[in-house]
Formats: sequence, C-alpha cells, structure tokens
Amino acid sequence: MGNEKKPLRLNVGEAKEYADNHEVVFLDVLDPYAYEKFDYQIKDAVRISPKDIKDEYEQLPKEKDVLAYC
Repeated sequence: MGNEKKPLRLNVGEAKEYADNHEVVFLDVLDPYAYEKFDYQIKDAVRISPKDIKDEYEQLPKEKDVLAYC
C-alpha cells in the first residue's frame, strides 16, 4: 500500500504533456453508452467498463502510470 500514488486531475493539455514525458497507459473507463457516442478514442488505450474496473485494474502494467479518462 505504501507505493500507491495519489490520483491527480489533469486537463487534456496536462495529460498530453505528462504522457510525453512519462511511461503511461491510457485507461478508457467510459460507460458503454457514452463510448458508442464518443467521437474519438485514444490510440492504444486500454478499455475497461466502469462496472469491471475493480476486477480488471490489477491487470494493468505496474511499471507505467495510469491516465484514466471518462
């Protein structure tokens, strides 16, 4: 538990700058209805439905920071 990082809120520009300078994985947690209506997706983002996040989060790479968006 001691290695957990505190979540941050970033705007799009801040997220891009962070991703440009760090090893990250983008996590798409849009609900299925919103995902269908969304105009774009981030290339190589991992898609996990909000209802499955608790079960699947541990499968994300541990060596990268996670940038979740919804």
